[in-house]
Amino acid sequence: MLIKLLVLGTNQLNYPKFLYTGLRKISHEFRVTLGVRASGSDLNFFDSTMSSELNVRSILAGALSVGAKRIFWQLLFFILLIEGKFRKTIHFVLEWILANAFVRYNDDFKSIDVVHFHFIQYSYIRHLFFVPKSKRIVCSFWGSDLLRTHDTFNHLIVKKALEKSDVITVQSMEMQQILLAKFGRHLNPKVRILKFVLNQDVFEAIDTLTTHEVNEFMVRWNLDPKLNVILLGNSASRYNNHLDMIRSIKELSNHLSVQLVIPFNYGMELEERMRYRKELEYSLLDTKCPYVFIDEYLNARQLACLRRVTNVMVHLPESDALSGAATEAMYAGSSLITAAWLPYSPFKNSGLIYRSIDAFDQLRNEIMTLINTPIADSAKRDNRRIVQEVFLSDSVAEQWLTLFKDLSPANGTH
Repeated sequence: MLIKLLVLGTNQLNYPKFLYTGLRKISHEFRVTLGVRASGSDLNFFDSTMSSELNVRSILAGALSVGAKRIFWQLLFFILLIEGKFRKTIHFVLEWILANAFVRYNDDFKSIDVVHFHFIQYSYIRHLFFVPKSKRIVCSFWGSDLLRTHDTFNHLIVKKALEKSDVITVQSMEMQQILLAKFGRHLNPKVRILKFVLNQDVFEAIDTLTTHEVNEFMVRWNLDPKLNVILLGNSASRYNNHLDMIRSIKELSNHLSVQLVIPFNYGMELEERMRYRKELEYSLLDTKCPYVFIDEYLNARQLACLRRVTNVMVHLPESDALSGAATEAMYAGSSLITAAWLPYSPFKNSGLIYRSIDAFDQLRNEIMTLINTPIADSAKRDNRRIVQEVFLSDSVAEQWLTLFKDLSPANGTH
């Protein structure tokens, strides 16, 4: 039985490529086609790509038939009559014609069994409404698409998309409840709680790093081996709440030997990132701690070095699904301080040992406690074992494989 999957949605492929690699590791019963634009090494994770080049015939057919969908007129009237945005109306019509044309140009996905949409936000799910009824649809929320979007237009289109889909995936029980509260409890039978497959390269690198590699990394980034490394967040995004963390850290006692490290190599466009960095540097002027911005891309082994040299990782974003960075940190033996407002029940339920706070002014005391009394080696070993057994085992990919098998034509679901 060959399961034929099509990947649509965002062209940021960090979750999809590791998910399908994990599937390929345990089974050869599927074929994955990529339906979004991508380039370089990302293409290596997929069996084939679907053409995004459209001809005149498909565009004309898309234009002539786009109005056959009731949702098209509902959204059109919403933009015109409720929002009153004429330019947005033109953009909306053009994009929906192109989405319809894409499906038609690619033979109405006749060679596909399951269409898997990643990142459920308006801009990434237009094609969903033109997927033939004979195809099964999976919608996978990543985190910010569920937790940070709030405009009415996006809510309307996502709700319609979820009602058309066959399965909706989220990564935690909390995300499931947020989804049902936002879009309706009638969707509950469709929801599955499934973790994404993590990037195995980083974890394998953590296991195999040499002392020389770690020392080289510390020299490259001016990290003092006599100081405790406090890692603030995992990217340059403002959603990491760096400023709030820094305000609390300013009050650390003078005798604490700490060095702040701020990963800053992605998260926003370069110009905006530079402006944000200046804000942070200004805020850091009166801290008692030396600090480093890591503003270069880190490959898997360099990222593993960062995890190994980190004593305490502080991860307090506005919202998050289930942090791969935090998982890596705990696997590498770092202490983790995270936020009580995050949907991290999979961490808690698995028995991982970490700290959580519900207000930024608690951060200072938590860091002082962990510097003065680090978590025990036995706790580090337990965290490593739990991550290996719960988050890195083939069972994560096996759950996805079971889902896709259940949706396949051979299982009689069509």
